[in-house]
Amino acid sequence: MKSQTINSKAPQLSNLNAGFTMIEVLVTVLILSVGILAAALLQLKGMQYASESSFRTQAAYIAQEVVDRIRSDTANPRSIYEDIECWTNSGSGAVECLKAGTVISTSTTDINELDILDWGDRITRSHPLGRVRVCHGAVTTNTTGAFDCDDSGDVWTVTIMWDEGRSGATGVNCGADLSVDLQCYSVNFVKL
Repeated sequence: MKSQTINSKAPQLSNLNAGFTMIEVLVTVLILSVGILAAALLQLKGMQYASESSFRTQAAYIAQEVVDRIRSDTANPRSIYEDIECWTNSGSGAVECLKAGTVISTSTTDINELDILDWGDRITRSHPLGRVRVCHGAVTTNTTGAFDCDDSGDVWTVTIMWDEGRSGATGVNCGADLSVDLQCYSVNFVKL
């Protein structure tokens, strides 16, 4: 009988295969990281769209409430609600409302003026840089950029404005460039 020698050494991997598993792991980690970042971005965009939708829904609700209140006030067909604008004072943080260019006092006891202050307060609390306007007749902008109403006809406009992009926009022209102008929701209605 012939004796055979058994080689006890394990076969050696060639140098070409060395580190290949490490590269596979690194590629897997990279792909997984990109996937997680994409999921986080989707979540962020979803939250942004939900916030924008919430702003629009609240604006529609408050605008419709203003419309209903104006329509139901048959004792004061026009003068109480004409040319209203409310916003947050940047210095004090308090809500300020103008009625035909005159500041409405926060200590008023007039129920209609209290309604106006309440609308202004709700918009400015629920919307960034929120504003509300009520206009009887055609809406125009004067030379200072403030809005004017021509107080004619039966058409009224309620406009809710806010800084949807939170960019610090202050323009009140409801333009398509949200870095300059505020986002707007408007309702036109007829009060006979």
